[in-house]
Amino acid sequence: MPDELQKKFTYLTLSLGSEVESDAQGRIVLPESILNRAGLGKDPKDPNAGREVTLVGVNDHLELFPRARWTELRDKLIVQSEIIEEWAQATLRSPAPEKRIEPPVQAR
Repeated sequence: MPDELQKKFTYLTLSLGSEVESDAQGRIVLPESILNRAGLGKDPKDPNAGREVTLVGVNDHLELFPRARWTELRDKLIVQSEIIEEWAQATLRSPAPEKRIEPPVQAR
């Protein structure tokens, strides 16, 4: 049985979703409510503000970031990459790669 916070999280998450349809080319238009929540909404003073985005594949879904926010997050991740990799190796029990081995170049 889910606890109260888990139920609230589910309600909040599902209530923020929107069903959208794609056009003939497979494109979708995101509702303004989703764009606003992601910091990508229209600014009446600057109609182009916040519309530069980065779409990131995360396992089984995509996440949309304002480009400046993604760049900041990516830079922090790069700085912490050694710690993150150590955690992943310990948690996922994958052996640490010793050295990348390049395939031999075949003569033509």
